[in-house]
Amino acid sequence: MRRWTDTNSGSPTLNLHEPPSPTPGLSFRTPGAQQLPEHQALVAVVETGSFSEAARLLGVTKSCVSKQVGRLEERLGVRLLQRTTRRIHLTEVGERFYRSCVHILDAIQSAEVLAAEMHTSPRGTLRLASPVMFGQRFVGPAVCEFLRQHPQVNADLIYRDDAVDLVGEGMDLCIQVGELPDSSLLARRLMTSRNLVCASPAYLDRRGVPHTVAELEGHVCLVSSPTSTACEWRFHNSESEQVIKLEARVNCNHLSGVLATTLSGLGLAMLPDYAVEEHLASGELVAVLGAWTRHETPVWLLYPHSDVSAKTRSFIDFLVDRIELEL
Repeated sequence: MRRWTDTNSGSPTLNLHEPPSPTPGLSFRTPGAQQLPEHQALVAVVETGSFSEAARLLGVTKSCVSKQVGRLEERLGVRLLQRTTRRIHLTEVGERFYRSCVHILDAIQSAEVLAAEMHTSPRGTLRLASPVMFGQRFVGPAVCEFLRQHPQVNADLIYRDDAVDLVGEGMDLCIQVGELPDSSLLARRLMTSRNLVCASPAYLDRRGVPHTVAELEGHVCLVSSPTSTACEWRFHNSESEQVIKLEARVNCNHLSGVLATTLSGLGLAMLPDYAVEEHLASGELVAVLGAWTRHETPVWLLYPHSDVSAKTRSFIDFLVDRIELEL
């Protein structure tokens, strides 16, 4: 009988000694929802054919099983079992009630088995948020390969550059670029990106190549700023650090938009290396001010706690390994 297993075997079973602890929610405010051990006792009696055998199978005393079934009948106001000295029979009401109890207990065990399996093998839906350009470059391809390797996992992949409330929005993971705020979230450093000042060859032919930080003031600048068109670019070398304040000709809420306008030849932009590496290799963009190091930015993978599901734990390791191989 698949619902009744030795409690030492590791298979999920309801605790007959006390009702399950209620958690806030509608289901535990439903009448009878806290008496599931009584339902389990009834099903055990029916399927074994005796109170003594049901008690042995459930690991409790015969009197405990008898009291649980009696309480159930008293609360319902109906007789569920007809008892004789030799046999136990279900009444008509008892037959219908028994079948409903079997369905409920099977559903509970299936839910517990599924929860246990989700914690030990990757399955379910992985919810992940990432900044747009980092997602396009790294996360999207990684998710596709991960899903090919794990057919029981689905993905809910969200690209956005604004802040993510990981817990409040029900995310398993999110990528954050930049310094981390104080938080109870756990973080794993994925990489450090280096920002490059780039422009198209056509723009540099038209406006000239800046060789010093100060020369940027005469150029058209393209930025991604959530607050205003004013921004600061920081540079340093072995001897000094310089900060230049700029007014942007174009301010786009996504770095992908800044990249597009840079490729069109409109101006100069400071973009992360992972976003422009292919364009630099093809000659579509040219990096300038090579003597100066631009601001370096950490990229983090955030998750709510260490006891994550198998799908989340597996994807964390998969993404870290994949990025390390590509860098």
